[in-house]
Amino acid sequence: MTKLGSEATATFQILLAGILWGLVGPLVKLMEYAGATAPVMSFVRMGMAFVIMAAITLFRFGPGAFRISRRSLVACIALGVVSNGLYNVAYGLAIKHAGITVSAVLLNGAPVFTVLASVLVLHEGLTVRKVAALGINVLGCSLAATHGRLDLSTLSVLGVLCGIASAFTYGIAAIITRLSGPATNTYVMSAYSYLFATLTVGVLFQPWDDASLMDPEVLGYGFVLALVPTSLAYLVYYKGILKMRETSKVPIFASVEMVATALISACFFGEAFDAATVAGIALVMASIALMSARGRTAK
Repeated sequence: MTKLGSEATATFQILLAGILWGLVGPLVKLMEYAGATAPVMSFVRMGMAFVIMAAITLFRFGPGAFRISRRSLVACIALGVVSNGLYNVAYGLAIKHAGITVSAVLLNGAPVFTVLASVLVLHEGLTVRKVAALGINVLGCSLAATHGRLDLSTLSVLGVLCGIASAFTYGIAAIITRLSGPATNTYVMSAYSYLFATLTVGVLFQPWDDASLMDPEVLGYGFVLALVPTSLAYLVYYKGILKMRETSKVPIFASVEMVATALISACFFGEAFDAATVAGIALVMASIALMSARGRTAK
């Protein structure tokens, strides 16, 4: 049984997950260069992640571990269908109808949904420090993602709605995980969530008709994507959430992903590292430091 507490360990695990997620963008680019479409990338990522986590779970805990409570199963289905499957669909549609930069800004609003749900569902306190950290974080992530340039020419109502939906489905993952209960086996939860995510993407997109699905290069990059920034990252992420006393802190710590992505993209893909990006990274780190600070803050 996982005990609440050990705030330092929980914070480290969530920060580590965010850093590992920084590899997602570069690996997705490599898969795109190899000819993979968005549905194929999602299907390969979730499908391979399921196989990896199912094998690890079977090796560590035996087949009996897959017999879980109804509460845990419902949480796994919700994580897989909503926070992995529908999230991929919504974000893909947002990019299509609103453009990459607008979609990135809307997605960075995910912590707002996490904090609101933490207050309404988990009855956590809302402090001035927490609100300030949230605002700084959203601004910093948006600057780092867009380089300070926001193109509104591609804006559409459908695109905005899909962007908001992607932020919501991504943001409530921490809440679903906490509601699964502290006794949840995070290995089993990860395996089941990837299974239901794979089924969701498969039903919605039927990616097996795409020739790139069997391309060796696509599958090779897909395996790395499924292993490191998916299986390993979400495993430590779920463990961190179940130890964290305040779930509303989780998305702020996890936003270190944006910093990792910017650094990796600049070092290995030669992407611009301009003043807006530097300012965005500084704001993200400031929000993490503010959320980590101890002391009294008025509610």
